[in-house]
Amino acid sequence: MRYWPQIARALWYTSILLQALLLFFIYAKKVFRWSPAFAAYVTGLVTASCARLWLQVRLHFGSIGGFSSWAPTMTPMTLEVVASLIGVFATTEVCSRIFDGYPKARLAWRTWKRRLLGALAAWIAIVLVMALLNLRTGIPTGLSHRVLMILDYANNGIAPTALAAITASLAICRRYRILLPVPEGMLLLGLGLNFGLNSLAAVSWLAGARWETLYWWQFQGLYYFAALVIWHFAIFSDRRIREES
Repeated sequence: MRYWPQIARALWYTSILLQALLLFFIYAKKVFRWSPAFAAYVTGLVTASCARLWLQVRLHFGSIGGFSSWAPTMTPMTLEVVASLIGVFATTEVCSRIFDGYPKARLAWRTWKRRLLGALAAWIAIVLVMALLNLRTGIPTGLSHRVLMILDYANNGIAPTALAAITASLAICRRYRILLPVPEGMLLLGLGLNFGLNSLAAVSWLAGARWETLYWWQFQGLYYFAALVIWHFAIFSDRRIREES
């Protein structure tokens, strides 16, 4: 396992390249017309990755000054949380396309979508109130610590919401005997891999597990790399997406 760090680093750099290529083709081929939220999600992922790469370069050359300023270190994490939030809307948008032409199934899906997004909004509101009022004991009152707490707690509710949306859409397809289209199914598979690992991280964090012993970064890079490959195949192997764009 001594080569795990090198493998994880190689996967990370390759994932950044795949992100950039995916974003380029989405806008070059005008695929963003087919799913604007998914295009915005990929844009957010690329922006967050560039911010983290910029941070790593600054750390390598020692230009941050020992983390004396928390803004450069918080920026990548903030962008990742924002991208994940956009990913929830991308997930619901892809799910909504499945039920085009199925009035009863579309009505059932709209009901579930309102419930899930409402639950996510309530969770984020609770997190903001907790951060502002500092209800939990032992949490520092500094601005950087409050921002970190908001990001951590908010992110713990984003990934389960996306997974719940995918599960609800599959259940509705089974209930109304709807054949899952290949492109939507593959996009949801990639989203499920990405958000599934984030949910596992949240559960492990709540349970007090140490992700260093679980090779968190290596598994994250592997799952995310697989998700990117699936998204590339889903977008560029299906003619219907290109025709509807």
